[in-house]
Amino acid sequence: MGAIAAAGLLGAAPAPGAAATTPLSIDYFYCISLGHGRMECQAQASGGTGSYTFSFTPSTFYVSQSGGYVDWGSYCNPYRVSSATVTVNDGTSSVTQSTSFYCGDAV
Repeated sequence: MGAIAAAGLLGAAPAPGAAATTPLSIDYFYCISLGHGRMECQAQASGGTGSYTFSFTPSTFYVSQSGGYVDWGSYCNPYRVSSATVTVNDGTSSVTQSTSFYCGDAV
């Protein structure tokens, strides 16, 4: 009977020291100019459910994603300050972050 009682207690409460679920967040997000009116952005997400979907503004011409990391390219207007926005959704919640950068033009 002691084993049955112990087994019942094991499912009654979380184990001490169990990690709490962390909220969805964007760890970093930045964009750089690649020249000739092109830009590249990178972002890293963590927390939440761990199943991430990314969306971007401006629209992209390539996207490479691996887990919570994403790298994408888009176009920007040379010799102007440009902005970009990333939104991460994990099916339960979403977070959005924006940044600005100078879109240069390589020779």
